[in-house]
Amino acid sequence: MEPQSSQFDIARLLERQPSERHFRESVVDVAHYYGWHVVHVGPGQTLVDSIDDLGQVDYDSSGFPDLILIHQTHPHLLWFRELKTDRSRDHLWADQQRWKERLTMRGYNWDVWFPAKWNEIIQSLRGGGRPIEAVI
Repeated sequence: MEPQSSQFDIARLLERQPSERHFRESVVDVAHYYGWHVVHVGPGQTLVDSIDDLGQVDYDSSGFPDLILIHQTHPHLLWFRELKTDRSRDHLWADQQRWKERLTMRGYNWDVWFPAKWNEIIQSLRGGGRPIEAVI
């Protein structure tokens, strides 16, 4: 069953000028609805982020994207998403830029999402990355 349009209402989200946390929770809710597994990588978490060309493990998660999304029925869909508020959407910290470059140079799907892109985000999650016309 398709959600009611008011269920994922952009106006309601934008009128609050949501914090990144509130925005993240909204994105995760929609992602789950459309069949995505979501991993949130919080600030300061220690995890094995990458193995560099020398085989050394990088445990520093500084700047790593906020969300990793994997579609349940299309596991080849692996997305990395940095979340920003509308005020900070045009600014990536140096560590975030470094992760963007690391991931995109290896062909991973990386993007910045912010509340003003809400309708586009819903369409992307609903369509699994395909143009929305393909799923209607």
